[in-house]
Amino acid sequence: MSTPSSSQGATGGKRDREGNGDKIPNRLVLCFDGTGNQFWGTPLDTNIVKLYQMCDRGSKKQYHYYQPGIGTYSVSESSLNTGFLGSIYRGILRLLDEGFANTFDHHVIAGYKFLMRYYKPGDKIYIFGFSRGAFTARFLARMITKIGLLSRGNEEMVPFAYRAYQDYESQASGDEAVEFMETFRDTFCRQKVGIHFLGLFDCVNSVAALEVPWPFLRKQPRLHAHPPAATHIRHAVSIDERRLKFKPALFCQDDDNATDHSNSNTQTNIREVYFAGNHGDVGGGWAATADGGIQLSDIALEWMLQELEDLPDPQEEKLAFESDRKKAFLEKFKQHRATAIKDSICHDALAWNKGWGWPSVMGWWVFELIPIFKRLELEGDKWVDTYWPPNRGQPRDIPACSELHSSVRERATVLGSKYRPQNSGLPKDLTLTGSDD
Repeated sequence: MSTPSSSQGATGGKRDREGNGDKIPNRLVLCFDGTGNQFWGTPLDTNIVKLYQMCDRGSKKQYHYYQPGIGTYSVSESSLNTGFLGSIYRGILRLLDEGFANTFDHHVIAGYKFLMRYYKPGDKIYIFGFSRGAFTARFLARMITKIGLLSRGNEEMVPFAYRAYQDYESQASGDEAVEFMETFRDTFCRQKVGIHFLGLFDCVNSVAALEVPWPFLRKQPRLHAHPPAATHIRHAVSIDERRLKFKPALFCQDDDNATDHSNSNTQTNIREVYFAGNHGDVGGGWAATADGGIQLSDIALEWMLQELEDLPDPQEEKLAFESDRKKAFLEKFKQHRATAIKDSICHDALAWNKGWGWPSVMGWWVFELIPIFKRLELEGDKWVDTYWPPNRGQPRDIPACSELHSSVRERATVLGSKYRPQNSGLPKDLTLTGSDD
């Protein structure tokens, strides 16, 4: 059974710095992997694992938490050795969880308990996630920001806090849910616990527990716009993912407003940047390239690392990395970047010979042709719930507020007609961003 792991004070490699001194705040780092993803110890590892590997786990001022993705372990398992029938039953539970995210609450609560255990006033919280793990990270960040953080030792109250916040987000009871959540917060929780950095790789929100339970009525869960989830928000988004069940959960959807990321809290800054490739080409999880170079997903990882480095924090308060690991990645990235942009395949679950076998391709097309789930489509400058006509493998809508990473334009220039994104609403004047290597 894979289980979440946490570490602090472990022996590490060379460090960017030693976080000594009581005046320097602790840094709490939480990493939530994507659906079906876990540590493999191979290039199949996602960007979440790679980030965790680079973190300086020997720093005395930094605490770390890693959680395998939804569908990788059964939360009800009491033993690793379950026998033949137990293994079959466990496999069925994992398969159902991978499809419907039935254990979403457990994943949120586990991260919440980590913060209960280690958080002290003034600490800086960093949360990273990929896929449904990104939605877990985002939900957790908003839950803490809105309802607060229970004190250590009060673990029995965590399920009640979760239900209170979930009812608030789902708007199940209207003003009554809001009043109950606020009373719960004022009675039990530490307030003004802020999230310093929220880093997401292609956040998707396919969580059955947060959807209306009937076909044709199901809709994508949409989070309230305020308060902001974190001081700094960075979201790497896939341009080329087409699957209905992998529609992105964008921050500009929170307010039904697709035109900007403005927020009443001027201390918050949000960047949602689009990258070439499908869901896994942004968050990772694909096999290594034949030449041993970098993967398309490494482009988004390098961008995230640069965004962390560019934060306006004192150097001694920045996220601490093992300098050898980070340096090795960046050197390899610089060496192979141009090749990756030109030669890396854009995987596609809805096309033949693009990374999936024919049974998987046919299975994904079932969701595309049958209007089982509502989805958000961009109409003008508004996001609208729709289920008809079916998705039929249509590209994602890209709102005008979006940024296009410079590697996308480079790929289009090098490949010419072989790479021309056909996304609806793709503005001609998209802002280019990224490092000039």
